Amino acid sequence: RHRARWFTFVSMKYWWIIGLVLIWGCAQHPAVSGEKIKMEEAELFFLKKVNQDTVLCIVHGQDTLTFSKKQKAAFHFLSTTWVGYLDVLHATTTLKGLVYPETITSGNIQAQLKNETTFSLQSTNNTLDPEQFFLHPADYICYSPFDPAPEKIPQNSIAIPICDYLEKNAWARLEWVKVFGFLTNRYPQACAYFDTVRKGKQNYQFKNPPSILIGSHDGQNFYWSSKNSAVNQLASDAGFRVLGTDDKGNAVLEKEELHVQLKQTRFVLLLITQSQQKAMQEMVDQWRKQYGVEVYTILVDATAYFEISIIHPEWLLQDFIDLGQQKKLGHFIQAMP
Repeated sequence: RHRARWFTFVSMKYWWIIGLVLIWGCAQHPAVSGEKIKMEEAELFFLKKVNQDTVLCIVHGQDTLTFSKKQKAAFHFLSTTWVGYLDVLHATTTLKGLVYPETITSGNIQAQLKNETTFSLQSTNNTLDPEQFFLHPADYICYSPFDPAPEKIPQNSIAIPICDYLEKNAWARLEWVKVFGFLTNRYPQACAYFDTVRKGKQNYQFKNPPSILIGSHDGQNFYWSSKNSAVNQLASDAGFRVLGTDDKGNAVLEKEELHVQLKQTRFVLLLITQSQQKAMQEMVDQWRKQYGVEVYTILVDATAYFEISIIHPEWLLQDFIDLGQQKKLGHFIQAMP
């Protein structure tokens, strides 16, 4: 399961507010006709030329939402997974507020939090504090497509769904850097970054493809990464035979099925935290003894995996290639003690 830092405050008495926000947003950003500018990998956003202007279009469910850019845009993030986009564009000063600031590894954003030019959107009990939207207003409030749009926002703010995790692969997700490039008036820089990183895209083949089981573990259950996940797809691109499910989400692997899969695989890759690794040591030692598997980890907190892997899928791909060749690993993947 990927870590997504977003929050939802929904109650029936606020549905009329949601309706007003959506109506206002549609009035400000109606569906428009014009020349469509398709992306190279991404399918869930595109640009459109309308007369002398260019607008951003995001596909959200059955709807296509249209957004105009502002000269000096400011953002609120309801997920920490998007900070990397601003980092590579040297646009972190546009971030006015975010959730879970204590997890941020970006030196720029850490400095902004210290200097109080970027603020936490959370209250003391780690829930979203909607008042922060009004105390530190931003042009765009970025939220996950898995949740409803935030309920109470300032009149001049626009809620914008960031659908990168719904894209078909890691390279399409990477291309969402262009969304933030467009909104921050850094579109040429975003295109240049995307083109540079995508040069690392490759398909590697082993004579005898090694098998790998990828997932996470919370101490009780093993969660099997779906075949549609970016990590599974990059492992496949690196030449692995990836064991996975056919559904789009992550699934709990029952103990009996886990036993079957451990008998079939050579490698196990766990996406876990440092504390989870310590708690799982005895279990992993038993797997090695019983099944002869090689166990590796991506320590998602130590590597800032969810923030960095989005903007550097070529690093994760190279890790998988090196793993298959039994070379030294250098980015996200490491052998579990």
